[in-house]
Amino acid sequence: MLAISPRYDLSKLASGLLDDKIDVYEDQVLGWIVHPAKLMFANPHSGFAVLTLALTYFEPLGQSLAGRVGNSYASFKSGWLAVYSTMPDVHDEIMRDLYSQLRCGTFHQGFAKGLTRITADQDKPVVLHG
Repeated sequence: MLAISPRYDLSKLASGLLDDKIDVYEDQVLGWIVHPAKLMFANPHSGFAVLTLALTYFEPLGQSLAGRVGNSYASFKSGWLAVYSTMPDVHDEIMRDLYSQLRCGTFHQGFAKGLTRITADQDKPVVLHG
C-alpha cells in the first residue's frame, strides 16, 4: 500500500472524515518535518537546514486553514500568523520580506536571498538588511 505519511497509508483517508485528514496531515508534519529537524540539531551547522524545513510548514498550514490552495504569499502569511499569533500587527512589508527573502529564497535558490542574515543570536536569529 502507498504510504501517505510515516504511520498511514491511503486506507486512512477512505472514510472521508475530517478527523482522518487531520491525523494524516499531523503525521506528515511531525514525521517528515519536525522529527527530522530535531535530529539535525546534533550537527552544529544544521541551523540553515532546520530553517529550510521549518519554512515548508507555513504555506500549507495557511492553505489548510483556508480550505483551499491559493495565493502563495497570502497562504504563507496566514500560516505564519496562525503559529505566531502574538504578532498579529506585524507590518505587511516585514511579512513580504520574510516571504521573499526566506521562503522564496530557500525554495527557489536553495538559500536565503541577499538581504537576510541568519545568526546564532537567540534574540535576533534572522535579520533583514535593507
